[in-house]
Amino acid sequence: MIKYSSLNGAGRYAVFCMVLCVFSLPFQLFPSHSDFGLQGATVETFAGTFIHEESRKGVTLLTKNLETGRYQAFSVGTLSFFSNRAGLRSGQSIELSHLGGRVLTCRINGVEFCTARCSDAASCIALERLGSDKLSKAAPWFFGVFTAFFVVLSFVQHLRRKRSDGVRTSSTPGG
Repeated sequence: MIKYSSLNGAGRYAVFCMVLCVFSLPFQLFPSHSDFGLQGATVETFAGTFIHEESRKGVTLLTKNLETGRYQAFSVGTLSFFSNRAGLRSGQSIELSHLGGRVLTCRINGVEFCTARCSDAASCIALERLGSDKLSKAAPWFFGVFTAFFVVLSFVQHLRRKRSDGVRTSSTPGG
């Protein structure tokens, strides 16, 4: 049996990646059951004035409700495609449909800027699960590739050390 303390650096990384691979296997075997906060949500419409667009972690549209005068933010993420940012100007009228504050479709001055990727809560939950499951299913493969890389690297280092030890013993005087 090989002792962990006797492994070279690459061998230790290989063992570490194997452990990560084993711990990530449950994510591959059991898909996500999250509802992403969309369960029971209904598609609602909003009409108001477009104020500003922020592009930090995703796109956020800041709007103003004409009836109440209150500002409201809507996020454009994985539920829709967002395009044509060049045409956005503050003060334009905006109409959008959203599911729990997450934009499905949006039109600013009659021009479509957001296109829905799903139509209701159930299809949007399925879309979100598909995206999250892809990442969780890729993790074990990712760690497996690193494990294989470090195993090969460790073996190559082992062979080099063995060869250099053999050269040293044969080149010593009297040996």
